[in-house]
Amino acid sequence: MGPYLGDFVEDSTLHFLWDTNDANGASITRSTDGEIRVYKDNGITQTIVGITNAEDFDGLTGVHSCTIDLSADAFYAIGSNYTVVLQGSTIDTRVVNAVLAHFSIENRFDEVDVTKLNGVAQSLLDLKDFADDGYDPATNKVQGLVLTDTCTTLTGHTAQTGDSFAQLPTNFSDLSITVTTGRIDVGAWLGTAVTLSATTTKPEVDINSISDDATASNNLELDYDGTGLTRANSTIGTVTALTGHTAQTGDNFARLGVPVAADISADIANVQLDTDNIQTRLLSAITSSTADSGSTTTVVDAIRTEGDTDYWKGCLIRFTSGNISGQTRLITGFNFTTNTITFAPATTQAVVTQNYEIIPFGNVDIRQVLGADINALVSGRMDSSVGAMAANVLTATAINADAITAAKIANAAIDAATFAAGAIDAAAIATDAITNTKIAAGAITSSEAPNLDAAITSRATPAQVNTEVVDVITVDTITLPGQAAPPLTPTLEETLAWLYKNFRNRKTQTATQWSLLADDESTVDSKATVSDDATTAIKQEIVTGP
Repeated sequence: MGPYLGDFVEDSTLHFLWDTNDANGASITRSTDGEIRVYKDNGITQTIVGITNAEDFDGLTGVHSCTIDLSADAFYAIGSNYTVVLQGSTIDTRVVNAVLAHFSIENRFDEVDVTKLNGVAQSLLDLKDFADDGYDPATNKVQGLVLTDTCTTLTGHTAQTGDSFAQLPTNFSDLSITVTTGRIDVGAWLGTAVTLSATTTKPEVDINSISDDATASNNLELDYDGTGLTRANSTIGTVTALTGHTAQTGDNFARLGVPVAADISADIANVQLDTDNIQTRLLSAITSSTADSGSTTTVVDAIRTEGDTDYWKGCLIRFTSGNISGQTRLITGFNFTTNTITFAPATTQAVVTQNYEIIPFGNVDIRQVLGADINALVSGRMDSSVGAMAANVLTATAINADAITAAKIANAAIDAATFAAGAIDAAAIATDAITNTKIAAGAITSSEAPNLDAAITSRATPAQVNTEVVDVITVDTITLPGQAAPPLTPTLEETLAWLYKNFRNRKTQTATQWSLLADDESTVDSKATVSDDATTAIKQEIVTGP
């Protein structure tokens, strides 16, 4: 399905990482790149403009970086949803089409109507009018409401006309404003000379109180020395005792724990490295589709035309709709002739037409556990050696009575083929490991070993073996096969029996069938279809009669 990357601003640029894997989940580079497309609003309209892709990003096999410039094409428009799709790429000798990601452009933004400001109800146009009339985009500041000169009557005030300034201070009329410069003679206003600074030639002002609180004459001077706020000339009480804390010095972080790396900063960097791009490293679907039919252990889908038996074996199948949505199963087989996927264990309900997706199986890298390469597999299994075992781990008392009995071992479960050549030899068996005192009386009887002469006390002699062989050849008989087809992998006895029956018994042949009859010379035990086109005579494989 691919991850949702987010809602992007128009004409911005988005980046994301995606990966490719072989059928076993290992990272792999594409043998054929294919084409990355962007589809719009669940339709077939698409584009490749503005898309760039870096194969094996940062030298990492199977990890690729995709960048999409949303300003490159008018196709990328506000309010639409988009799907990034890989088409026609060859990965691990298979042609793959897959969804890589989803994103949108400014279609998750909501308009807000402000109905109150500081508890005061607002009309639908109050804020809009204020912003329209008072907002200055050149300065990004609200200048205030624009006043219109529509006042016709003003009441409740004292008219100010001529030189009558009843609402102004009594000495306001003493202000002397120079016509040419527009400056105010503050001295004339205050009735006393204004002291100018010797260095700046600007008026000096003493702040005697702040919020009606008296201040010393130099308090603000000490806070502001002309270069900014400072406390260089102020005195702060000295802290003489600090309790309830643990001193943090050097790399001693008693409250945090000892750093794993060189210091806390290195630990934080390692965490960031481990979690970097975590979303793109999550398992994502290789492909998805809708089943045509199925059962509790199969999915039949005509779109599954991958041309190899067991192509999907080892992957996971996850159902995303219907009454088994969310159930995930292991794929155990794939028949490309019937387009059938087999999985286990069975689902709780039969598959009908549910949607599904196939995801790679999360294999474990044993080398990360062992810190070294593992040995080659033996018969498909991991080869391992037990380096040591504590003394007396396997003892007679540690094994339950009757834990290993003849009844619990299947017939022929242990034979010569079960053991590798030389697995059990004299060197592998300790001296006196098997003695007559360790074998219970009657443990091996003539009924359990019928071909051993009762007179044999230790081991068979060559003469005794020869006698038994001669007996098998000259005395023992073979039962001929009945109504059946010859097996594909016969024993020596079955091979001799079929050869002798074919040599001895009556056979018939018509234009279309060859028959091997039973001893009664009428019942067809085995048969084969025959044909002759005057060029080639053909006898098909023998099957059972009649």
